Amino acid sequence: MIDAFEQRWMRRRRSGPRELVAGIHVRQLGRGSPTIVLAADPPNVLEHLAPLATRLAERYRVVCVELPGFGFSDPDGDLAGMLVALDAAPYVLALSCAAGLLSASLAAAHPQLVSHVIGVQTPGLEGVRAWAARVDRRGLIRTRGVGQALVALRRRRIARGWYDVAVSDPDLRRSMLATTEASFDAGATYPLASALQTFAHMLAPPPIAQPTLFVWGARDRAHRTTRRDELAPGARVVELATAAHFPELEDSDGFTRAVHAFLDERQFAG
Repeated sequence: MIDAFEQRWMRRRRSGPRELVAGIHVRQLGRGSPTIVLAADPPNVLEHLAPLATRLAERYRVVCVELPGFGFSDPDGDLAGMLVALDAAPYVLALSCAAGLLSASLAAAHPQLVSHVIGVQTPGLEGVRAWAARVDRRGLIRTRGVGQALVALRRRRIARGWYDVAVSDPDLRRSMLATTEASFDAGATYPLASALQTFAHMLAPPPIAQPTLFVWGARDRAHRTTRRDELAPGARVVELATAAHFPELEDSDGFTRAVHAFLDERQFAG
C-alpha cells in the first residue's frame, strides 16, 4: 500500500524518539476501561488529537495512533498487533473517515478485543470510492507511480486544499494546517496516492457486529450524499451541526458528549 521511495525519503528527515508499538506511532494517556483508540485522519497527526484525547482521558484510557505508513508510523505497522501488545482490552475503535474500514475488519477478526466501534465521519467502501473519485476527478492520484510523484511533490498544496474544503472554521483551519506543515518538516509521511489506489481493489469488510455509533459533521462538503451507516446498517447516527469533516476536532464538546452517552449506555460509566 505504501510507496517505498517516499518512506525512505521522509525517514531521512526524522529526528527525536517516538513511541512505536507494533510499528504504529502511538500516544497513551488516561486510565480505566474501556480503551478508546483514536486515529489521526491524515494529513492530521497525533498533535491534532491532543486536546480531545486529554478530555476523554479524564474517564477512559486513550490511545492515539497514526495509521500505518502515515505520519510517523511504519508502512508495515500492524494495528491488530498493537492492540495485542498494549494488552488494554476491551477496545473502542474510533478510527476516522476511510480508516473506519479498518475498524470493521479489526472488529470482525478480533471480537475478543474490540467491544465497540465509533465511526468518525466514516463511510463504507462504496462511499470511500465515490469520495476518491470526487477528489481525484482526472484519476491521476489513483494512477500508480504518477499519483505517488504528485503527492510527494505537492503534499503541502494538497493538504491546504483539503483543509479549505474540510474545515468550516477559518481559525481552526489555519491552526490545523500549521500543525500538519510542522509535521511534514519533521518527516511525517502522507502516502495519499497509495491509499486511494488500494481502495480500488480492496474487499468490503463485513458489517460491524459490535455496538456502533457514527458521528458525522453536518457541514462536510466532501460527504454530502454519503450514507451514514453503511458499515453498520441501523446503528445510531449523531450529526454535529457546526462541524464539517473533522467532528471530533471541530466540535470536541459535542463529540465527547456523544461518546459518553454511548459508552455510559453500554455500562462503561465511571
